[in-house]
Amino acid sequence: MASNFTMRFQRNNGSLDIIIKGDFDGSSAHALLEALRRKSDDMQKITVNTDGLKNIYDFGLTVFQGHLPSLNRQIEEIVITGKNRVIFASREYL
Repeated sequence: MASNFTMRFQRNNGSLDIIIKGDFDGSSAHALLEALRRKSDDMQKITVNTDGLKNIYDFGLTVFQGHLPSLNRQIEEIVITGKNRVIFASREYL
């Protein structure tokens, strides 16, 4: 995991906000995916805020986007927000 990657969690009425900061590489993607799996119990919606990311590496995106479909079966709604949301949603960056 990138040495400066951090996650902060905030629960709010059946939803969870995850604020990610630092560099997003393959290990960071695995850490975020694992957090989504562990924290998904009883969560109707999980929001991942990308405003705090500095560098986003293609491999990190590939890992995250490759595992997202399986998480969508576990979690009712996953929403990516923040200034980097377009990069996370786009398959062009793979």
